[in-house]
Amino acid sequence: MAIITFWSNNKKRIGQTLGAIAAATYMGMEHNHKTLLMTTNEGDPSFEEAFTVKQAVKAKILSEIGAKKKVELDSGVDGLVKLAAASKITPEIITNYTQVVYKQRLEVLFPIKKRPAIEANPSSINDEASVIYKNILTNANKYYDYVFIDLEKGLDKEYIKAILKLSDVIVIGVEQRQKAIEDLMKFRHTEAVLKANNILTVIERYDRFSKYSTKNIMRQVGSKEPIYCIPYNTLLYEAADEHQMAEAFLKIRKADATAKNGMFLAELARLIDGIIYKVQELQMNF
Repeated sequence: MAIITFWSNNKKRIGQTLGAIAAATYMGMEHNHKTLLMTTNEGDPSFEEAFTVKQAVKAKILSEIGAKKKVELDSGVDGLVKLAAASKITPEIITNYTQVVYKQRLEVLFPIKKRPAIEANPSSINDEASVIYKNILTNANKYYDYVFIDLEKGLDKEYIKAILKLSDVIVIGVEQRQKAIEDLMKFRHTEAVLKANNILTVIERYDRFSKYSTKNIMRQVGSKEPIYCIPYNTLLYEAADEHQMAEAFLKIRKADATAKNGMFLAELARLIDGIIYKVQELQMNF
């Protein structure tokens, strides 16, 4: 139904991947939508570190969400590359290469672990990536309600631009600085792919004690568009390294609204509501 792309032109480590993971996990936990999460960051272990659940906690998680272990196949994008290159992917086949996090709600497609060495120039590899990812996303969009994709940063590769054009909503990550927001707004006016009305801005690793709050930044830069945030959360970062992302979200699901974890979930809820509203708005205007 909708492709939601997390992307940034800032190549610093601003927390984009973890932000995409957190948003998709919250969507899967709280909304009855069939959601897929994937990344184009080849070789990045973040997804497997977050979702390859340790055996010691797997039984507990499965019992709480009512899921059953899937039969393991050649998983992730690695298992889909040949099918995608040959245009043999079907919407229903993608789920065979994913890992279930929340049954009927969230599945994860792990990235290519290592691109095989081939005799080709960079432009050929780039063209191949465009074919593969566009094929996967187009078919996934027919099977899942929401496809969340953690997209490689920058605009120096054609496949990145192709995915941005294909996206229903682009969630642009930015640092918690007024100048960073101002630079982003100027940059959006120079790139055709970013001029559309499908952009959401999110401050990654947000510090609620900073004077650069979302409201202050909106006022200072004169933005009429809402600015979202994903607060820095220690539990989240630890869970991402310890294969316990699904369990961590279940633990804090009913956190007090005034507590740190409760406020973290409240901002994630605000972002997800913003994404859903934007998708519905665009579909009504289509």
